[in-house]
Amino acid sequence: MTPEVVTFSGALVRPLEPDLGELDIGDIAHGLSCICRWNGATRSFYSVAQHSVLVSRLLPHEHALAGLLHDASEALLSDVVRPLKYAADFAAFYIDAEEKLMRAIAERFRFAWPLASAVHEADQVVLRTEMRDLIPPVRPIPPGTMLPAAIRAMATGARGSGVSHRVSRARAGLKKHNGAWRPAISPVAQVA
Repeated sequence: MTPEVVTFSGALVRPLEPDLGELDIGDIAHGLSCICRWNGATRSFYSVAQHSVLVSRLLPHEHALAGLLHDASEALLSDVVRPLKYAADFAAFYIDAEEKLMRAIAERFRFAWPLASAVHEADQVVLRTEMRDLIPPVRPIPPGTMLPAAIRAMATGARGSGVSHRVSRARAGLKKHNGAWRPAISPVAQVA
């Protein structure tokens, strides 16, 4: 028997074998609004829904819906922190489940899957902004800690993390401050 998850509307959804008719935008929106980003390590509550709205706002109209729903699977699978999500023993199962569910969500709500590179780039811009504005300073990272290179670079302030930022700085709402491109408005202020 396939596991079922209860949603806000009271529906039972099978995230490992998604049925397009079971996927409800209200359930997704409510679920994402109740999940805190960064495993709750933010200075104050900051939801996956807030993150998704910001990603959507950075994108041109043709990618805005994909940006808004780029993390929609987390409403049913939860937001798993990257070091765990990509851990060898866990990654194969979770990433496969996430891929299958996101493919169904994209089909149900009619946006392109896999996501356009612009969506990934906007997601990275918001992620970096969150790390700067919402996460307490990171203590030194012990050698051997499982972190993707981009996250390690952000945490340590290293340059050349390999993360591309082809999203227009003006469209992303960035301004130059002390020699670095920074958001004109912090994520918390934009969504409040």
